[in-house]
Amino acid sequence: MTQTNSTDHAIASNDTSQFKIFEELSKFEERRPWSQGHFARTLFKQPDFRLVLVAMDRGSRLHEHHADGTVSVHVLKGVLRVRMSGQARDIDAGTILAIESSIAHDVEALEDSAFLLTMSWPNAETLDRLRKAE
Repeated sequence: MTQTNSTDHAIASNDTSQFKIFEELSKFEERRPWSQGHFARTLFKQPDFRLVLVAMDRGSRLHEHHADGTVSVHVLKGVLRVRMSGQARDIDAGTILAIESSIAHDVEALEDSAFLLTMSWPNAETLDRLRKAE
């Protein structure tokens, strides 16, 4: 059985989900101004996987954080500066940056930007081990 969600930009069946990312981003614009200079929506969430669409105003920042699983940042629009391990990388539209688990990083929008964040999520045993190591 196929279902369309309330935004009409996602289609889900029993074993797949499909998203129209640029149509989702157009809905973000309707929510401006964003209180902290950015807006995010989780498109897909499973115990081991997340897809999050993020839009950022020029000059806004996601302060240093880390993820327990491997992440990728796929820039859809604009330019982001990602700082990690004492280095800064500028990544622009069409670029994907993969970051290993537990690497502290921050993200700054050098222009109005949007990206798709993909996160793997470790199983409970691995997650417990990572948290004990902190």
